[in-house]
Amino acid sequence: MAVENKIKTNTSFWEEINKYDIVVPCYQRDYAQGRTGNSRIDNIRMTFVGDLYKAINKAINERQECHSGLVFGSYDENEKKFIAVDGQQRLTTIFLLHWYVAWREDRLSDYKEVLKKFKWNTRSYSSQFVDLLYRVSYTEGDVGKIIKEHEDYFSIWECDPTVKSMHVMLEEIGSQYPKDCGELCSILFSSQSGIKYDIIHLDKGTDGKTYVKMNSRGRQLTTFENFKAKFIDKYNPEFRNDFDSKWMDFMLKFSVKVKENIDPNPDVYFMNYINEHTFVYSRLASRLAGKFFPIKKSKVKDDDVDNPFISFDEYDKVYRNEEVRKLFKKNTDWLVDNYKTIEDNDDRFADDKKFFIDELIKSTKPEYSHRARFFAVLKYGQLTSYQAINVDEYKEWIRVFRNLIKNTTIDDESFGDICEAIDKIDNSNIYQYLIDNGELPKFNTEQVKEERIKAKKIVELQWKDIIIAAEKYSFFNGSIRFLYRNSNGKVTDDWSNFHTKLANAKKYFKEDAQNNDKPAVRDEFDNANLLKALFSRFTADNYTSVLDYHPTTFNNYGSSWRYYLLRNDICSPVHDILMGETDIKDVIPNPDNQLKYIYQLSNTMLLDFVIKNIPTSHIRWYHNHYAIYPSGPGVFLNAGKRDKMLLHTEGIKVVPSAIVDRTDFLFGSDINFTFEDSHYQWYRDNTIYLMGKKFNYIEKDSLSKKEEEKYYCFRNAASLSENDFKENLLRLAEEYKKDAEPNASTTTD
Repeated sequence: MAVENKIKTNTSFWEEINKYDIVVPCYQRDYAQGRTGNSRIDNIRMTFVGDLYKAINKAINERQECHSGLVFGSYDENEKKFIAVDGQQRLTTIFLLHWYVAWREDRLSDYKEVLKKFKWNTRSYSSQFVDLLYRVSYTEGDVGKIIKEHEDYFSIWECDPTVKSMHVMLEEIGSQYPKDCGELCSILFSSQSGIKYDIIHLDKGTDGKTYVKMNSRGRQLTTFENFKAKFIDKYNPEFRNDFDSKWMDFMLKFSVKVKENIDPNPDVYFMNYINEHTFVYSRLASRLAGKFFPIKKSKVKDDDVDNPFISFDEYDKVYRNEEVRKLFKKNTDWLVDNYKTIEDNDDRFADDKKFFIDELIKSTKPEYSHRARFFAVLKYGQLTSYQAINVDEYKEWIRVFRNLIKNTTIDDESFGDICEAIDKIDNSNIYQYLIDNGELPKFNTEQVKEERIKAKKIVELQWKDIIIAAEKYSFFNGSIRFLYRNSNGKVTDDWSNFHTKLANAKKYFKEDAQNNDKPAVRDEFDNANLLKALFSRFTADNYTSVLDYHPTTFNNYGSSWRYYLLRNDICSPVHDILMGETDIKDVIPNPDNQLKYIYQLSNTMLLDFVIKNIPTSHIRWYHNHYAIYPSGPGVFLNAGKRDKMLLHTEGIKVVPSAIVDRTDFLFGSDINFTFEDSHYQWYRDNTIYLMGKKFNYIEKDSLSKKEEEKYYCFRNAASLSENDFKENLLRLAEEYKKDAEPNASTTTD
């Protein structure tokens, strides 16, 4: 009989399954009536199972019919199957009741061939679990325990929310089984069953769209379910079944590691993977469109379920291209097949403890470096026609991109360019590609040059083990050009100093000091001496380019030392240090050039103070002074007149916190001091202010706009002689005393 769009009333599960396969389609959400931890769901489950038993228990004089409401679906008369669009939760519970009663009464062999026509196509684990049920022989005891003890049961199935829910529901059905009712099969598996429901027939082919619309009225689909339904409905890809078989099996592996007492949700991980894959290809496509698609904002957080954070139209901009859809299939298949090999050979530095694929799938805020590695790996798969990984070749590939990515700043703006650069590579043999001068734009230019040089040295001169061993010293982050450059910064065929430099670098720097905010220099060199030895070899010319206005310079942190080692314009000082010359050379200060600053940094105790007290400082122009300054207090380098006058004028006492020990420098832009029992401040613009005892400003006339009239002060202190300076200090105190008479004393308050 052909089925038209209308309502079929008071049908039963057994009646329907004898005529049609009952199929729960791939776009359906997980079975949820067995979820635990929610009292409302617990009560619904208990009540529903009780009502089902009342409809088939012949020990009850007047059995109560259990009408389960409307089920929506479409019939395929050619294949004799019914596609359950809405009502699959109730249908699954009713199916489990049929299985349990047949199993409990040892009649499963009589009904299993018909019951097998109920099919869960949403997850491979769900289907596998249902298939196992028909192989479980009846024995007395807890049904859940009996199933789990079967030799063909796999514990990983418990990562599937549907399987977990089925377990719970079967135990509920088992706990309520009426033991003194006689057999129930004769009623349940017949027209006498009081378990009924109505079916609204939908036009064939409309089930997917109707499902999405219907679920918008009630519990919303997970982001993944929504994406999958729309993706399949729009493109009807040949690989539609991969979503819930091979690919979902892979995503379920990540659910094993979730915290205890939290239901694992592979949909979250699957959607995160889809978003990251889409993000990469959206950035490639968007180069033409001139804008970036907001895919990265749609990362799924924890186990939230919601409509997609962005419109499916954004995904469509990427996947409407058939070639990209094919790449999605190929990339994902290849990644799933080769995940273990990629993980085993993920050659990352010590500070990057996270495997990039895991981070993309599990983190809501993965790093762009992980995204770049991800696309580099996919590109390798594409270049090798998605064959099984050649481990040796892959190690070369990932090593080069590890170095390039680690030493290139990759952010939202540059990521598209980086993807384009990777996408242009046409040879999976990355060493040969480099030797042939294959393009690698947008990566750090100096690092690309280094990789070309190392590739040639590895291929032509068999330096592979030596170079890789040097790179593996984590502090270097894969950049080692300071080991083979000569004192002029040139790269020659003679690498005779390579081993000496490497040995000394290991002697100076801790291997695990790759963190930017941790001291890199070993304990025996952990004061300022190694930096002083380097600075004392600078010239006035390279001082300006290297030290001036560079952040986080004056410390022994890894980032600062790598900055020095990799610079092209100080190769001579770096060469000397790495060759073992760690003595501090005498610098003759010249007031007419920058050598005076080199002298201050290398031939005084200033650097010792700076490294200890303001390690994130750098030289900058601050309040008309050259200064070593972070965002807070610092040291003026060209305030010699101020510092000398305050430190060496008889009677003046600078507050201890402003004194840089064992130097002629002062710490801070505004220096507080005392003279003749009065308090003063030498302000940053060389104005001197009379201060209160707590070094608060004393106002003379609050309404005045001129400093000299508003406060007790005088300007241009640095231009005065020592005597004039002291006379002006006394003058301010006397002025204040006079203005404050008759109650003022000689001590300011």
